Amino acid sequence: MSEPLLEVEDLEKYFPVKSGIIKRTSDHVKAVDGVSFDIDRGETLALIGESGSGKSTVARTIIGLTGATGGTVRFDGEDITNATDEQLARLRSRVQMVFQDPTSSLNPRRTIGKSLAVPLKARGVPKSDLRERVVDLLERVELNDEYWNKYPHELSGGQKQRVNIARALAVEPELLLLDEPTSALDVSVQAKIIALLEDLQEEFGLTYLFITHDLSLVRNFADETAVMYLGEIQERGPTQEVFQRPRHPYSRALLSAIPVTTDEEEAYKPRHEPLRGEIPSPRDIPTGCRFHTRCPYATDACSTDEPAFVAVDAGPSVRCHIYDEAYADAFDDVPDVAVAAVAGEGVASNTNEP
Repeated sequence: MSEPLLEVEDLEKYFPVKSGIIKRTSDHVKAVDGVSFDIDRGETLALIGESGSGKSTVARTIIGLTGATGGTVRFDGEDITNATDEQLARLRSRVQMVFQDPTSSLNPRRTIGKSLAVPLKARGVPKSDLRERVVDLLERVELNDEYWNKYPHELSGGQKQRVNIARALAVEPELLLLDEPTSALDVSVQAKIIALLEDLQEEFGLTYLFITHDLSLVRNFADETAVMYLGEIQERGPTQEVFQRPRHPYSRALLSAIPVTTDEEEAYKPRHEPLRGEIPSPRDIPTGCRFHTRCPYATDACSTDEPAFVAVDAGPSVRCHIYDEAYADAFDDVPDVAVAAVAGEGVASNTNEP
């Protein structure tokens, strides 16, 4: 079995908080706090969670836009954690990032043709071949050569994002870090961008890290899904398993909030108890399980002891005391049906069991 293309192990990114006249570091924002995952070649991992959970920081740290505080990032077996300039030069010919806002990612003073020509020139493509290569890139993202002389302000949001994807493809990367690439687009346009990404992945064998808070896009797109909360992964596993039998209370809450249009879709939404309060600040992370302040099933043990990240029934790995036999007594006062719901025991549908 070949090694994963991307391996992330115990990744940490802490941002210092300065205070006082001399701006001394008084605290840290733990944006990413011990995140681990890997992605096989040609596959897609979706990193999901609420805004502020640390998803985008993971991607920016992987590609070197911000330095890691701790942990390890390996690309194709090479340690690229806090990479040198030489490593970054090589890395960025194999790894590209597509950002959330398609407008701010494009130079308003450059035509689309010139924007796409920049990475091609950097790769040494002769000037005589530039137009042909740019037109080819445009066609790859379902745009025609008429866009050569257009400026960004003349394009729709979806068209701009297609251009950004084309620009990322110009260096023939192996891995694309997709940071909320559809969040600024209309729903109908989102579906077309996802379909385009699927086609490109099949054609070029691309590997994706797909970051989003929109779970409706993930189910039929990602091979695996990781659920982040306050800088930690709370659940990770095959996407169909996570969506059909979400184990973690936070995963269940997220999935139950997905908008549906049919009774059949409604039937497959997980049951859950409403979450309490708001997501805490990453400057003031709760002790024990960092989700306990909002969890409807939390016990005293959850507020003091940090749960381990363990595999459940040969399925997803979950960070929750409910799955640790050592904490079984702590949940004696929690209704059996509630614990069963969290554990995903025969509760795929939204029934009204007592």
